[in-house]
Amino acid sequence: MLEREDPQSRELAPCKNQLARLYGCQNKPGEALALARASIALAEEQGGHPASLLREMQATLVPGLCALGRYRECIERCQRQLVDLEELHGTDSTEVTRLTSYFKTVKSVATLNRGLFAESDADISQLLLETFPERPYALHNLGWLRMEQGRLAEAEELLGQALEVMLGNKDIEAYCARTRGILRRRAGKLQEAEQLARHSLRLWETQEFRNELEIAFVERNLGEIRFEQGNLEEAFEYLSKAVQRIEEHVSRDHPKLGGVYSRLAAVQAAKGKRQEALDLAVRAIGIMSIELTEADSDVTACRALLATLERA
Repeated sequence: MLEREDPQSRELAPCKNQLARLYGCQNKPGEALALARASIALAEEQGGHPASLLREMQATLVPGLCALGRYRECIERCQRQLVDLEELHGTDSTEVTRLTSYFKTVKSVATLNRGLFAESDADISQLLLETFPERPYALHNLGWLRMEQGRLAEAEELLGQALEVMLGNKDIEAYCARTRGILRRRAGKLQEAEQLARHSLRLWETQEFRNELEIAFVERNLGEIRFEQGNLEEAFEYLSKAVQRIEEHVSRDHPKLGGVYSRLAAVQAAKGKRQEALDLAVRAIGIMSIELTEADSDVTACRALLATLERA
């Protein structure tokens, strides 16, 4: 309404930013990102807005970038804000400390998702020396990182700590159950892995605003469990559901979609469908290579599969 009545109103950019935050809380990253970009563009066009407001707009923007797999841009924007905030230490210490922790947290998730493990480790380890609102999520993320590094016992301990810090919080419980499900699968404990995956799925599905990307991650894990159990048909079914969910609700070029395509390729290869597997693996690498590094476990596994298929 404000945009129709006065498109140059100086209240419009802050309103767009607040609406973007609302969409973010509703797990609508596409809408949130579009509005966050619009609010920043308008504020910069108008000029004269306080620097604190522009920082808050960037804080609204970066989680949308991360959720949609725009990890490079997310990391770059977080880093720029952290450099600016470093210059402000000692002026408004409470606000500067809050935003510094926030941007470090988002950046650590983006670097972890990209496969920049050393950088993510440094950020999370530094964060855990402080007291800040996102601490349980940092503990979870460090557990996730340790899992990716193959340090499974440490990962399990950190996930347990995250749950203890926010006992009864359904959001952190869902994240930890999802990651623990993957952890148990990698440890070969498939029955426990499935129980945790299904628990996570129930938690995500009963939230007021469903996190479709997280539900897709759980469906992928269930598909991988079935694959390791030798049930190729159900594996294909779960992985196909994950692909459909990400494409419909998140993005058709999300880098994590490439990981699901890679697992579908493995299923098709196990069925003896070489050409279909090869096509899926090539597609997977094409999606993942834009944002993910070669250290990412999905990229590594897909390249190994692709090499095997090309030799066959």
